[in-house]
Amino acid sequence: MDTAEPPVQTPRPVSRRRGWWIIAVVALTVSVPATFFIAAWVGAGKVLDAQRKSVPERVAALRAKRVLRPNLFEPAEEGNAWELHVRALDAIGGIPREELEGFPRFSLDGNPAPDAARIDQVLEKIRPQFEELKSALRCRWVEPNYANEEHFSAKVPLLQKALQTWRILADGAIHRHGQGKPAEAVEYIIIGLGLADHLQVKGLLVRGLVGFVGRGVMYEALRTIMAAHDLDAASLQRLAGALDALDSAEPDFNDCLRRSDLFMRIMILDAIDQRLKTSGAFAIDPSYRHWFSLRIMLAEFVQTQDRYMEGLERVASLPIWKRAEASENLLSGLQKDPTAIYAMLLPPHGRAWRNAATCSLQSLLARMAVALAAYQLEHGTYPAKLEDLAPKHLPKVRIDPLIGEPFGYLVKGGAAIIYSLGDDRDDDGGRPVPEEDIDNKYADGDIVWTVKRRP
Repeated sequence: MDTAEPPVQTPRPVSRRRGWWIIAVVALTVSVPATFFIAAWVGAGKVLDAQRKSVPERVAALRAKRVLRPNLFEPAEEGNAWELHVRALDAIGGIPREELEGFPRFSLDGNPAPDAARIDQVLEKIRPQFEELKSALRCRWVEPNYANEEHFSAKVPLLQKALQTWRILADGAIHRHGQGKPAEAVEYIIIGLGLADHLQVKGLLVRGLVGFVGRGVMYEALRTIMAAHDLDAASLQRLAGALDALDSAEPDFNDCLRRSDLFMRIMILDAIDQRLKTSGAFAIDPSYRHWFSLRIMLAEFVQTQDRYMEGLERVASLPIWKRAEASENLLSGLQKDPTAIYAMLLPPHGRAWRNAATCSLQSLLARMAVALAAYQLEHGTYPAKLEDLAPKHLPKVRIDPLIGEPFGYLVKGGAAIIYSLGDDRDDDGGRPVPEEDIDNKYADGDIVWTVKRRP
């Protein structure tokens, strides 16, 4: 009996409709993120192309801007002060530290006692360089001979040499005053303040901050002199005129921030053009969205930087005592914004603005101290209130640029005491902040200048 063979089972054909669905899903899965990526890549290109056009124009505008400075020595001269500064600072900055050990600020053994003979020897040695600095301060403008906003290495020459020069000038001024040479002491103070003013012109943020340091060194020397001074009327008038001239032409600190911003943008464009990796010049930790494109990542950083600089321009329009806090709040707000993921890389400028306010405070305290000394020399006593100084000895009485409140003032023990309440805004009656707490902005005490004529 024949047995029938079982029917062969043929595979069921795959539905064409199902196949097309699979293809569609795969295509959609790939095309949607690809579309977003391409759009982001093209958008980043537009942002960076706009930067390539605007940055050189802004750099050229800053370079073309001639910054006029007050001439602090007569006669005034037309010309660029920069090369004169370079020659003088190269020579002064090249003095070995061992030769300067007699200066209190250069003491290697921790003994601040001055060595009068060694100080006289060094001051006489560098007298020609002081004359060159005076010639520089006769010039009407300053133009550095290098473009400090180009390439990856920020060229900041002369700064270390300038710091050494300020310390020599400060100790030299105190020394000459102690020798009964007030005119020479005042000349050293003016040279130091003028040098700081010139170095802040057309510089990056670092030059602006070093300028504040230099001015602080010179104001500290003047504060020491005024506490037991023997300045005659001519020296006081000379000092008042120089301080007024510098105050009326205060360098625009926000200009340093603008130059530093352009420097960063040039670095970013270089990173794109040279195809640098994020592990190189920029320590950027990108999110997963940016692993595929340095171009997109840097474009987003530039956009965040745009928002930051727009905010800083608004900060610069505020009263100086409000700028530090406003700058900190601006950066904090950007860092909390989830769409500005690169705000963590933006430089904080709150401390820089506080340094600017502190330097402005010392400038005003110095000017009022000189006015008080001139008033006492004329009347034999100090005024009952600060308003009595204006307009003969002081153009006007201004408020404290650190906190935006009036200065404290009192006459005690034959001395005039003028002071700022400091950041704690607590009136301690002219009691100075202890030396060990001088860098603590909330330390208990006031920021004090004492004016007293030496018997």
